[in-house]
Amino acid sequence: MKILKGFLRLLLLLVVIFLATGLLIKESSYQIRASIAKPLPQVFNAFHRKSTLKDWQPNLQSIESNVVKEGVIGSSYHLKMTKEVDTIDFLEHTIAFIPNKKITYTLTADQLFKVDDYDFEVVGDSTIITKNVVYKSDHYFIQCLFPYLKTNFIELDQNYLDNFKTYIEKQ
Repeated sequence: MKILKGFLRLLLLLVVIFLATGLLIKESSYQIRASIAKPLPQVFNAFHRKSTLKDWQPNLQSIESNVVKEGVIGSSYHLKMTKEVDTIDFLEHTIAFIPNKKITYTLTADQLFKVDDYDFEVVGDSTIITKNVVYKSDHYFIQCLFPYLKTNFIELDQNYLDNFKTYIEKQ
């Protein structure tokens, strides 16, 4: 009986810690980088061109334009991503676009809101892409998960940047 009570106390403590996480952490943010041995204009143009996304994002099943604005800002796209057997639909909006300098997208899917802020700079003969990411949610249980999934988010985003680096350096 003591073992059962001890187990239940431990389980209760873990549940309380998990639920407290959602109260304390409302968003998750991080920064990743990639250095690419190509000129900035070539990197920037290949990066923001939607027709090349499937070439370096292996999970991207389809991309459809909803609204395409002439100045890029305000354009929106419907992205369908697959991960193993799951399919996730994202709505992507371009909220900032400075040629050869910056692109910012917001992505929404179900209860998740993500901001991808890309900065491009030249250092020596390389182009550095710095990606600042913020995940948010209005859903309490998803907020509880953010700290536990942050490593997975970082790994996934770094893989996408590394895939882009491999793609652009082959050209």
